Amino acid sequence: FAGLLLAWLLLLHPTMGRIGMLRLFNCLSFLFSAALVSVLVGHFLVADPAAYGLKAVVSGMFTIVYLYISEALPVEIRAVGVGFCMSVGRCGSVAAPAVFSIGQHVMGSASPFITSMMVLSALGFLAASHLVVETRDKPLDTPCLEMSIRSGRALSVDA
Repeated sequence: FAGLLLAWLLLLHPTMGRIGMLRLFNCLSFLFSAALVSVLVGHFLVADPAAYGLKAVVSGMFTIVYLYISEALPVEIRAVGVGFCMSVGRCGSVAAPAVFSIGQHVMGSASPFITSMMVLSALGFLAASHLVVETRDKPLDTPCLEMSIRSGRALSVDA
C-alpha cells in the first residue's frame, strides 16, 4: 500500500514526468538495497526499515512501469506490452527465491541476492535514462495516431 501511495503522490507532482519517476524509484531501490547489506553484519535497526522501504519502492515502481508502458505504446500493441511486462515481473518473482537460496547454500549469506538487487536497480536506472517518450500530459492516442500516419492506414474511432 505504501508504494502505491508513494507512486500516487509522485503522479500528482506538477513537473515530474514518468521517466523521472522511474529513475527516482530505481535510485531509491538501489539505496534501500545497499542499506539492506547491514543485515549481513546484524544491524537490524537499519536493515528492517530498508527492507520495508525496498518493498514499498518496488511496488510503486511496478505501478509506474505499467502506467508508462500503457501510455507509451500504440493502442495496437499496448496489451501485448503490458502483458510482456507482467510476465517479466512474474519471472523475477519466481527467480528471486532461487537466487536467494543458491546464495545461502553456496556462500552462506544473502550477499548474492542483495548484490543482484543492487545491480538490477542500477541497470533499471540506466534503462530508464535511455527512454525517449515522455508520456506526462500527452493524449493516450498520440503514439497510435503517429503510427497510423506513418503506415498510411486510416485511424478508426468507431466504438
